[in-house]
Amino acid sequence: MRILFILVLFISLSLGRENPFIKTKSYENKINANIQKKINQVKQKAKEERAIQKAKLEARRAKKERYIQKARRLVAKRKAEALRIQEARRKALEKAKLEFQARESVKREARNLEARHEEAKREKIAIRKAKQKARREEIRRKKAREVREAKLEEIRQRKAREVRREEIRQEKEEKAEEDKKQKDKESLNPQEKQENEVANIVKNEENEHHQAEEAKNDGEAQVKNQGEISPSVKISFEKVGAFSPRGINELPIGSYKLLPKLNISFTNNTFFIYTKYKVYKKFVLKRERKIVFDFKAHVNFYTRRNVLNSENFKHLTIGSHKGGKYLRVVINVSKNPNSFNIGYSDKGVIIEK
Repeated sequence: MRILFILVLFISLSLGRENPFIKTKSYENKINANIQKKINQVKQKAKEERAIQKAKLEARRAKKERYIQKARRLVAKRKAEALRIQEARRKALEKAKLEFQARESVKREARNLEARHEEAKREKIAIRKAKQKARREEIRRKKAREVREAKLEEIRQRKAREVRREEIRQEKEEKAEEDKKQKDKESLNPQEKQENEVANIVKNEENEHHQAEEAKNDGEAQVKNQGEISPSVKISFEKVGAFSPRGINELPIGSYKLLPKLNISFTNNTFFIYTKYKVYKKFVLKRERKIVFDFKAHVNFYTRRNVLNSENFKHLTIGSHKGGKYLRVVINVSKNPNSFNIGYSDKGVIIEK
């Protein structure tokens, strides 16, 4: 617009040298026509310039598009070439792998065949040696059987003599103990009477089992299938005091026979375990307030739990562990288990508050 204004001004000055007030109407029309012509020329020139710029822009765009398409074709061509090379390499690797596997298979078959021949030779040698060894072993077993039978016969006779001597000795000891207890019976207090009574029961039961065990090859307890117990270790819940073998029982203060070789007796401040089983582990659980004893015993039975009517001893749990390899007795106490005194003797265990 500024250029147009300048052109109009220039044309008006160049044409209007005479006094504009004295010009005629035709002259003014002529001047206006010239001005309009100049304006149209300027517009035409601007339009042509815009067309030229547009054409140049289109040419640049077309050239750029051609470059892009050419670059794309080049990239696609290179990708195709790379894929072709990669496929050729893969096929070559597969071929080499198959050839290697074929060679290894042939070698393996050859080694297996050779190993089978060697194994056949070794088997023949082993069979021959085994036959020779079997013949020698048969001769040795025959001689050993004769010697063993002679020794077993001698051992049976010696055991029979020992059993008879032991029976005679036990009878004498029992008679002497009965006489002694009868004399001391008057001077014993009720607690000592109760303890001696339980000890007598334990000893009588032990003697009975000792005789049964001697009659059955030294009395080894044979545990049958899981959950079954052989007659030699069958559990007896005979009652010395008030006791029931089923469920959770409440035991008042007194003496009780739990197993053939394990009795208990307790008061408010004392707990006795009468048994010939050896204690091989003892520990306490302070938080649960428990005293635990593990005895070496080959027995197998279901766990039993009992409530004890005592101030310091609340519960008793007894059960077999590890397939009857040992016996565990757990006593729940009312206070810290470390505050109880524990003693051991040939008769068993005593716990005192």
